[in-house]
Amino acid sequence: MTEHAYRLDSPAVAHELNRLDLQHKLLHAASGGYPSRLVEVLKDTSGEKKCLDIGAGSGSWLLDAAKDFPESSFVGIDLAPIQPSLLPKNASWEIHDINQGLQPFYNKFDAVHARLIGHGIPDFAVLIDEISRVLKPGGVIDILEYDFQTYDENKTRVAPDVPGWSHYLAKARTAIKNRGGSPEAGELIHSLIDKHDAFKNVVNQTFWIPMSPSIDGDASGRDNFLRVIKSARGVYVADGLSEEEINGLESEARTQLTEGKVLQYSLFYHVHAVKV
Repeated sequence: MTEHAYRLDSPAVAHELNRLDLQHKLLHAASGGYPSRLVEVLKDTSGEKKCLDIGAGSGSWLLDAAKDFPESSFVGIDLAPIQPSLLPKNASWEIHDINQGLQPFYNKFDAVHARLIGHGIPDFAVLIDEISRVLKPGGVIDILEYDFQTYDENKTRVAPDVPGWSHYLAKARTAIKNRGGSPEAGELIHSLIDKHDAFKNVVNQTFWIPMSPSIDGDASGRDNFLRVIKSARGVYVADGLSEEEINGLESEARTQLTEGKVLQYSLFYHVHAVKV
């Protein structure tokens, strides 16, 4: 299946779904695609394998994975009712609040995938423990997260009070923390999984995405973050920032992304492991 339709409530939702689809393509390519151990599990023909996609969002990863691994089945869960209305035969969707636990899925899956959900998770250690209960022995956990920081051309962290994208993200970290999320999830996931008794053979990979200016004419990273500015406004409103403050933050960030002369990066963390 190459096309899918969404239940859209507003132009803002349509914009966010499009942003998530494009972000999926960017991250999938930048991270090198599916981890080899995940491929091994999902291509195993000894019996149907099941994968749970947590916080599946627009369904972009789930739809691609269902197409790439037709011999396996996929279940996407998310609290937001923005799931694809057309799904391939080997994929399904459930509305589920991850923070209420994953008990309905215990010991039923051979793989669990999650990407960029830390902003909505109050305690990532609890989530990792829940995932360990969802996986069967030999199953694979595959998580990708972001640290909401900016890095300069030498890949040194930029101070949070520097005007531009770094200042914009610093305010985002505060806002996410204030509403109970975990903006530091990217920095924590390797340690949390590595220390958990249920996992072995933990692999921690990091990769950089250039933001501004674009490298070799590739502006996909910059363009993704420009879309984030439009989508994330509600986070700042909910944190009590005035319209004037938000407009100033957005203007600084947008100017840096479009007119900046010094290369800056974003850092992503990709961790996968095997259930004991």
